[in-house]
Amino acid sequence: LTSNKAQGEDAMGRFLVAGIIQRETIVKVPSLPIQYSRITRCDETVFGGIGGDAYNVANALKWLGDEVDLLSMIGERDGHLFETKHLDREYVFANLKQTPAAVIFYDNERKQQIFEDVKDLEDTPYDITRFEHALEKADVVVLSNNRFCEPFLEKVRESGKKLAVNFNGIKEERDYKFLEAADIVYISDDEIDYEPYEAMRKLSSEYSMDCIILGMGKSGLLMYTREDDMIVPYAYVHIQEVKNTVGAGNALLSCFLHYYEKTGNYKEAVKYALMFAAYKIGYIGTSKGFMTEQEMEQWYDLIWNRYN
Repeated sequence: LTSNKAQGEDAMGRFLVAGIIQRETIVKVPSLPIQYSRITRCDETVFGGIGGDAYNVANALKWLGDEVDLLSMIGERDGHLFETKHLDREYVFANLKQTPAAVIFYDNERKQQIFEDVKDLEDTPYDITRFEHALEKADVVVLSNNRFCEPFLEKVRESGKKLAVNFNGIKEERDYKFLEAADIVYISDDEIDYEPYEAMRKLSSEYSMDCIILGMGKSGLLMYTREDDMIVPYAYVHIQEVKNTVGAGNALLSCFLHYYEKTGNYKEAVKYALMFAAYKIGYIGTSKGFMTEQEMEQWYDLIWNRYN
């Protein structure tokens, strides 16, 4: 795999991002599991907004200066969701009966419990010709392992474009098709059934992806790169008080892809990604709390001792 910067170009990347856009309600609770109480009144604990894996990744990439085409589907009455947003809705179709929705509970220990209702998203096909149109412009494709994204895999393979897959679990038969096609894989340790190092060894030996990132929350992450054939741990980075870790994985993946496409260096990209995610979890809302490149350069010098 090569990147724009590695080829001597300074332009930002062009990304195609496909997956879920959803309405989100985020609720802070004292602890999980939730103790029953008919009514609990707590100030500043319930927050609503727009999120979803694809929306969050596209938002972060756009914030970092990349060109982004977001592909998804929303409810037929929800076209207004994008009226004041900076993301282009050219490839977002309002052809579902309702927009997917999720309620996310989280506590001070960073545990989460998510109730997700994707409505009729998994049963509604996406216009493959519109995907092909967006694919022609892309440098990197970022897919979620949703059912409606599965038909895109063959088109990406035929194009030879780089493919990153943002995994939400590896349990369905189709998930293995995504693993076989991916160049870069991101998954959370909440979504695996093996011990982290064992999971990384299993994935790297059974599939041919170039890079695997396993997010482990406050334990940091593990990264495997085929060029080094090594699994390397990276510690969690602390920047500010943690308020909400929802969306941290999407932020980390976005920043990693941005800097890898820019520099061609996995190790540098993951350092920036850890900072980006650490800053983001100081905010509530899955698509809020992003740093600019300039801000990250300042933090890089403080955290990674760049010139020492």
